[in-house]
Amino acid sequence: MKKFILALTLSLLFSTSSFAQNYTATQGTGTTFGSKLVSAVNYPQFVVCDPTTPAQCAAVDASGRLSIIPNTAMNIAQINGVTPLMGNGVTGTGSQRVTIASDNTAFSVNAIQSGTWTVQPGNTANTTPWLASISQGGNTAIVKAGNTFAGTEQAVGVAVTNTLTAVTPGDGITTTIYGTAPASPVIGVPLLWNGTTYDRLKSSGTGFAAVNPGTAANWGVGATAAAVPANAMYNGALDAVGGTNLIGIAADPCQSTVKTTLPITLATAAVKVIATGVSSKKIYVCQINLNNNAADTVAIFEATTATTCATSPVAVIGAGTSVATAGTGYNFGATGGISLGNGANQVLVTTVNNNDLCIAQSAATQLSGSITYVTR
Repeated sequence: MKKFILALTLSLLFSTSSFAQNYTATQGTGTTFGSKLVSAVNYPQFVVCDPTTPAQCAAVDASGRLSIIPNTAMNIAQINGVTPLMGNGVTGTGSQRVTIASDNTAFSVNAIQSGTWTVQPGNTANTTPWLASISQGGNTAIVKAGNTFAGTEQAVGVAVTNTLTAVTPGDGITTTIYGTAPASPVIGVPLLWNGTTYDRLKSSGTGFAAVNPGTAANWGVGATAAAVPANAMYNGALDAVGGTNLIGIAADPCQSTVKTTLPITLATAAVKVIATGVSSKKIYVCQINLNNNAADTVAIFEATTATTCATSPVAVIGAGTSVATAGTGYNFGATGGISLGNGANQVLVTTVNNNDLCIAQSAATQLSGSITYVTR
């Protein structure tokens, strides 16, 4: 107990801020002071209070830690043994680490340019531009200098100048626009690959590889009834089932030529021209119909023109080529006849150019009908 009185007396003597509340400690009498027994030693207990308002005292929690009143101002000189940096200035070891949450509301940051900013991927500041590529589906567009496309590259060449003056198509576009000193005012010109270089469309003249479409024959264009041009395009088909050769599909003569329709009438056993031949052409029958009055035989054949079917006859239907051989043609009963074709497609044709088409009947009976044909 003597140790306690001595410690308390020294504490009170040297505590100049609490002289008004000093007490005289006498062993066994007077005011009772609290103490804490630690390892057989009593230590005095102190209460930290406000001198002005003694009722305002600091508290200690259950773990013996001093409690701080929330929202109470405190002056902290160091954090983790380092003096913190305050206010505006250069960062250093006393700067506090700041972490921005990934879901933080977006905010702006002020930046002021000073000195030189390098904004290109190259090694020399402000000289090499950023590289931009246009790609889709694994393919990337190629950018090259003017007129340097390779033969294997498909490209659209565009010449650009700093003016927007009007451009006249065709030969009105000056050839100098493709030279080293481009002329104003071209904005863009379509180019075609000629196998060696890219050429512009042009009707005639010289300059940057002018393209001349040439005459109509070069494009496979011909006049009506003229010979087929060498470069003509036509519909084709294989020459046979499983064949390998291409043949043209020609239009049916009865669909591509003006038709002629004539009546047929014969009352005696005779021969008659029913279609007159034309030089260098054959006769294509589009339709023919015949009807007789009594039983009869009828043959259709061709013969040299202007000879009344008497020279070089060639059978067209049957083997008949005269009145005597008409029986090898059609054999009609009374009021019998035939009708071939409807005029849309050929049904008969002569074999020799310029031949007449003839008919022969063996009986003296009325034979009537009509024929529609073309010559080609």
